[in-house]
Amino acid sequence: SSGINAEYGSLADVRYARWEVHKDWVVELKYEDHLRSIISCSNDPSTGIVIGNVVGSTNVESALRDNTMKRCAQGSSARKRLSADQTVFYVYKGVKTFAYSESYNILVTGGMDRLVRIWNPYVNTKPTALLRGHNGPIFYLYICDREQRIYSISTDKTVKVWDAQDHSQLCSVGMKSHMIQGEMTAVLYNEFTKAIAITTDCLSVLNLREHRYSHSEATQTHRDAIHSIRYNPHFKQIVTACNSSMIKVWDIETGQHVFEYNNAHGTSAVTSMIFDSSGRRLVTGGRDGLLRIWNYNNGQCLRTLRKGSNEEVTCVIHVTVSKNKYIVCVGWDRRINVFTDTTESIHHEQHALPHWVDDERRWHTEDIL
Repeated sequence: SSGINAEYGSLADVRYARWEVHKDWVVELKYEDHLRSIISCSNDPSTGIVIGNVVGSTNVESALRDNTMKRCAQGSSARKRLSADQTVFYVYKGVKTFAYSESYNILVTGGMDRLVRIWNPYVNTKPTALLRGHNGPIFYLYICDREQRIYSISTDKTVKVWDAQDHSQLCSVGMKSHMIQGEMTAVLYNEFTKAIAITTDCLSVLNLREHRYSHSEATQTHRDAIHSIRYNPHFKQIVTACNSSMIKVWDIETGQHVFEYNNAHGTSAVTSMIFDSSGRRLVTGGRDGLLRIWNYNNGQCLRTLRKGSNEEVTCVIHVTVSKNKYIVCVGWDRRINVFTDTTESIHHEQHALPHWVDDERRWHTEDIL
């Protein structure tokens, strides 16, 4: 107040317009000169984002000239804007942050539901695109027109980069990569240095400059040809298997090698893999005609499944029918082999169920790939 008193004489000389816009706390506020509007957001879904025009019937400049704006005083009532003077967007669970781009004519919002929404600022009925992938509420958004990118940061400190035109995800950097600890309090993106400043109990700068890798810099993950690859969404890991019967596990966010187990099928190649419904067991099929069930966390072989022949397994799936679980495989034996998946069996080896009647009559005449 001392600064106001020094410049204007007293707080009572300051005039202002007060509008009743949101039904909850205003979380963020920006003035966009291109729209001649004030954009504000709140956690109330019915008024998640509001674009309020400062011209027209709510012309602030005219009100200043006409001396109709109220003086600063406690307890003064707020007026409601006319519906023609504002655009109200209903957003599920409200909006915590937003960004506007004049070049692309888009409004990007984020909130508690972990979705990044892209809107046409003149159409409030539904967003033009939804960007999914964050596991926490959206904390910060920025649109970089020069790079044609959208930057989003969630409360779990995951940074994602999106293409502003086709809305594809270009990059994702999590805590395992940047190692920023503590509760996030503020974020700022610098277009010139292409870096994100994140404050917790200290200031961290995350450099997002592009690095173009040459072929010589590419990491060789296996010495032999890779026959199968699977993604485990529960642990966010990639599993690969190669011709030398080696299985390797990789972290999807950092690309680091987690662990591996050798000789999964002896000297025979691992030709197919699948996870069970829990994601904790890995089922592999090999060129030796065997299937093996592994404890995914430590690489222990829990059971060996034998079908009627030693022909190569080309594909294996895990299915659940009602409460019953089955492992089904096909291959060069041209048959459909079904195994019951139960933890009650005490035997290390298990044989397939009898073939289906129609499989006996109308079985494939060529290898099943």
